[in-house]
Amino acid sequence: MRVGVLQMDCQFREIEKNRQKADRMLEGVSVDLLVLPEMAFTGYCFGSRDDISGFMDHRTIEWATEVAMRLDCLVQVGYPKPWRNSICLVDKSGLLLEYDKHFLYSQDEHWAEEGSGFTNYRHPVHGCVGVGICMDVNPYKFEAPFEDFEFANWHKDNGSKLILLSNNWLGDKLDPMETIQYWAIRLDPLREKDVTVVISNRVGREGEVRFCGSSCVLQSRNSKWHLLGCMDTVQEGVLVLDLSLQ
Repeated sequence: MRVGVLQMDCQFREIEKNRQKADRMLEGVSVDLLVLPEMAFTGYCFGSRDDISGFMDHRTIEWATEVAMRLDCLVQVGYPKPWRNSICLVDKSGLLLEYDKHFLYSQDEHWAEEGSGFTNYRHPVHGCVGVGICMDVNPYKFEAPFEDFEFANWHKDNGSKLILLSNNWLGDKLDPMETIQYWAIRLDPLREKDVTVVISNRVGREGEVRFCGSSCVLQSRNSKWHLLGCMDTVQEGVLVLDLSLQ
């Protein structure tokens, strides 16, 4: 399976410019699976429902399906809708799954409501595909016990073997391994289940907020996490890796 992870600097409120930029970045790319960040084309730091109401990105599912048709692949990408922070998983036939972020970050709480719960999708070729968005991997509201591992345990208990995460992860770290090691810790219950995790995060700034990139692919084998590839904290591009699903 050839996996593509798109990491880019999304310009706040510039939906069409960002979408065109992603199209340019995908020129010449050949993959079976493509993962893009959370709220990939709108930007992230909206302050209220009034602030975001004109930026509900209604065309993203259509765009993702067009890409899936062109590349003959699965595509996951994030976007806002009323009043949810969402991702879609599509193939060339159209929408397979829509998921609403279950654990909201404080920035989301200005406008979004929680999704109903974690989920996965049983794909006829790639098996049980779990999906998530950024804060989902953290303790609920940063108040739940760290060792509850809600996201990882749900996917462990429900048989997810390929997990796709679309992130807008914040941070000032310059070493991507610091962020990747934290993600691996938060996914620890899955380490014994031989799973593959694909994480797409953005780079750049919105005001004082910095996004820390570090997009990567992790795979657990023999109860250990293995980093198959990653990007740094500032670069834009598409990480492409050939891998075997377990």
